[in-house]
Amino acid sequence: WGELTDLIFQALARRGTAYLLNGYASNVEALYAMCCRLTIDVNHVMNHKNNSMSLKLSYADAEDAYERFLKAREDGKAYGIWALPDATGSIGVVTINLPRIAILSRGEWGRFEELLRSKLEEARKVLLTWRRRYERSLKAGLMPITRIYLGHFNHHFNTFGLIGLPEAAANFLRNPKLWSEGSRREMREAVEIERRMVRAVREYAEECEAEDGCLYNVEEIPGESTGYRLASLDAKMFREEYERGEIAVASDGVAPFYSNSIVPYYADVPLHLRAEWEGLVQQEFTGGVMMHLFLEEQPDPDALKRIVRRIAENTRVVYFSITPTISVCRRCGWSSVGTYWECPRCGYETDVWSRIVGYYRPVRSWNPGKKAEFKLRQPYRLSM
Repeated sequence: WGELTDLIFQALARRGTAYLLNGYASNVEALYAMCCRLTIDVNHVMNHKNNSMSLKLSYADAEDAYERFLKAREDGKAYGIWALPDATGSIGVVTINLPRIAILSRGEWGRFEELLRSKLEEARKVLLTWRRRYERSLKAGLMPITRIYLGHFNHHFNTFGLIGLPEAAANFLRNPKLWSEGSRREMREAVEIERRMVRAVREYAEECEAEDGCLYNVEEIPGESTGYRLASLDAKMFREEYERGEIAVASDGVAPFYSNSIVPYYADVPLHLRAEWEGLVQQEFTGGVMMHLFLEEQPDPDALKRIVRRIAENTRVVYFSITPTISVCRRCGWSSVGTYWECPRCGYETDVWSRIVGYYRPVRSWNPGKKAEFKLRQPYRLSM
């Protein structure tokens, strides 16, 4: 906690640029974070039975560098975010519509597991088909750059993606208004149901990995468009129940959407409980996760520093962001943290910027589902 840390938190307070990886909740020496939602367990990759650790690069200097890397790793000197070769990633993601499965299960766990496993088996077939196609293309010379750069797909995961966990839990518990009108006890019960759902997917992924001989992981997907598309399909499929408010499909009255979080951002939940509950379920994922803390005003950097430290030391949250909303006048260039649809200086229209999923984009360019989610967000104040 020195001068550099102060500068980092000043930047976070003004622009929310960075993501925060919690070293207290995970082994940072064994994690490789590549984007807003993908984290890779290095030890898991290294110990996988099909791990060839051969990039097959065509340049002697690259081969020498790779040999030095292996030697350094054997000597215990290669750690951190850059300690894994670039031949890692995901073959692709197949997303499971958990809220629909929960609706169809009608609160019966056995039925839920049966439906979930059926969809996971379909997803598995798709992922294996993709993998075989990529491997054939690589071998046939149809991916020459990839062959030079990666060499193989042994370190790439088949990824099961999950969307709509909060809505799935509410539907399973037959309590569609749980996140808006439910008690803390009911919300805590929903979090435990979410944890159970993710664990069921993770255990199936482990079975697949043992049987198929390739890596699998489970990711909380960003769902920038998927959350809107699947919610729209379910609103049509279960139209009568949706119109009567008997199922949980989040909406602002204009567009439906499913959440890409564990605690929905439209739930008015204290920050400490959000972090606690998110951490409980994040631990069940083997791929990417993310908790956003949306702020309605620019926080005091020292207060922000204290909050981040409390989250890191007292919860199991793996990955999170600080996201202040930023308004910029389209005429005079005035800007400020906060949601201002009209410029207080010249009265002209502003662009309101926030994180749609991973990147900041003006809200006017978002799809209808994400606009609805932004409208319903319950932001925090950290100005203490």
